[in-house]
Parts: sequence; structure tokens; C-alpha cells
Amino acid sequence: MVEVNGHRMRVETVGAKHSSRNQPAVVFEAGGATSLETWRKVFPAVAEFASVIAYDRSGLGESDWDGQRPTLKTRR
Repeated sequence: MVEVNGHRMRVETVGAKHSSRNQPAVVFEAGGATSLETWRKVFPAVAEFASVIAYDRSGLGESDWDGQRPTLKTRR
């Protein structure tokens, strides 16, 4: 869990051994009302060549709701 603007957000990383300036980082964001578990099956394969970062958006999975309705203005 990390804190973002006073709210807890669940973040998971895999493949940190690839962290360098020359290696890609892949960020997974689940669509709809799903959590980072959506990507669980592909984490290991992608982590073979890149650092993988996934998170639960506000109010989904284990992340706190930040009280903001999701709009383009609030989700930059």
C-alpha cells in the first residue's frame, strides 16, 4: 500500500530486476470495476523482460475511495 493524497492505494510490482534506464516498465490498469487481479496471470511472462506495475484505482480492489467522482480533471 502507498499513500496518494492521503488515501491508501494498493500497488504491486514484479520484475524489479529489470529496473534500469534501458529496460521498459509496463503499467497495468484494469478496466471497468476490476482490480489488479485481472493481470495476475500475465505478470510472470511480462516480468521476464520488464518491470511490471499494477494498481487498484480509487475505490476498487483494496484501494481507498478518494471521494472524487472519476473525471478527466480528477484522474490525470
